[in-house]
Amino acid sequence: MGLFQRKGSENHESSEDKKEKGGWRRPANTAFKQQRLKAWQPILMPKTNAQITSPVYAFLNNSANSGDFDVFNQQQCVIQFDVPADLSSSVFMYYKLTNFFQNHRRYVKSLDSDQLRGKGGSASDLNNGDCKPLGSMNGKPIYPCGLIANSLFNDTYTNPILLNPSNFDEATNVTYSFSSENIAWPGESKKYVSTPVGNGYDSVDDVVPPPNWAKRFPNGYTIDNIPNLAADEHFQNWMRTAGLPTFSKLYGRNDQDTMEKGRYLITVGLNFPVRPYKGTKSIVISTVSWIGGKNPFLGWAYVAAAALFMLVAVAGTARHLIKPRRLGDMSLLSWNR
Repeated sequence: MGLFQRKGSENHESSEDKKEKGGWRRPANTAFKQQRLKAWQPILMPKTNAQITSPVYAFLNNSANSGDFDVFNQQQCVIQFDVPADLSSSVFMYYKLTNFFQNHRRYVKSLDSDQLRGKGGSASDLNNGDCKPLGSMNGKPIYPCGLIANSLFNDTYTNPILLNPSNFDEATNVTYSFSSENIAWPGESKKYVSTPVGNGYDSVDDVVPPPNWAKRFPNGYTIDNIPNLAADEHFQNWMRTAGLPTFSKLYGRNDQDTMEKGRYLITVGLNFPVRPYKGTKSIVISTVSWIGGKNPFLGWAYVAAAALFMLVAVAGTARHLIKPRRLGDMSLLSWNR
């Protein structure tokens, strides 16, 4: 019995020693581990806040340039527009649509991923799937099937021609070239095959183009004109549906040359109808900054929120002027009242 008592007392003494040394789990008694480090946090007063945010807003607002040129009311296929300042590379050209609801559930689902990946699909299977009612035509599968592919934006744009440069020493009628390479997201091409022949279908006679592609393929597909969807980045951009009815999709880019200030001319092939759904279409020439391009919708949302906060700030300022409170007044603490 005495033996057990001696061991118990030894264990008790050992635990007391460990408590004095800090124990196994207790952090060391240092300023860092006990969270006693000195800290400083700025107090943003109205004057200080204005001095900080105003230069930041001015810098971010001017770091990206863009211009919209409406082609809705253009009866001819030639438009002219002015570039007010030199646009350094990279320069992007977008087409912009309004009132076009790519986010409609039936529209978003109207495609067959297996067909696009080269697994084919019979006319009956496509008609009974998500591509309905554009799964087949004349008893043959439509390639590519569905509403998204059928409504592909098919306006064409020539490269802009500089008519009157701001520097008179420069030559006129100089073409500024846009490339259609690297305009789609990386990895988009893996969703498609280069040809349906041998990838679900035996020959080009087994498939037909979508109805709205008739102008591009008046006599149907041939071995020479079958579309290479894996390389068609305009098609890939269109198939990535937009979340809002007003959207822009990248049409071309130039990563080497500066777009000089002046008046430019573009010839537009007007193939995409917008009047039936009361929409508009525009060309957008833009650059991007390190945080991306301009976003007017987001800007106006911030303006609305800023207006609300401004009213709150005016009310708070009025209250401060009428009944001010000294900063850090210890007498206002509950235990000092």
